[in-house]
Amino acid sequence: MRCGEGPADGRVPTRPQAALTVAAEAHASTYDRALFPLWITISGTCNTRETVLKRDGSNVVTSSSCAPTSGHWYSPYGGATWTAASDVDYMVPLAEAWQSGA
Repeated sequence: MRCGEGPADGRVPTRPQAALTVAAEAHASTYDRALFPLWITISGTCNTRETVLKRDGSNVVTSSSCAPTSGHWYSPYGGATWTAASDVDYMVPLAEAWQSGA
């Protein structure tokens, strides 16, 4: 299917891609990682990232400091499964989201 075409079964998409406006990225010079604080503590020593990784993974084992040491994380977007928590942090990197106008 090419951009702007409907699915092969003849259904008409309710939000055709052709109607989207693609704008140039901006704000690269104003991005500052410090604008996004580090993860907050949720419970005990577990921060937001660790809590979400444990929630969204399967067979997740954590260290005494709550860091995931093993487990499996499935991506519904690409169909891939990861076994390293470091590979699943962001769907969109902060700098990219900022430059794209988020």
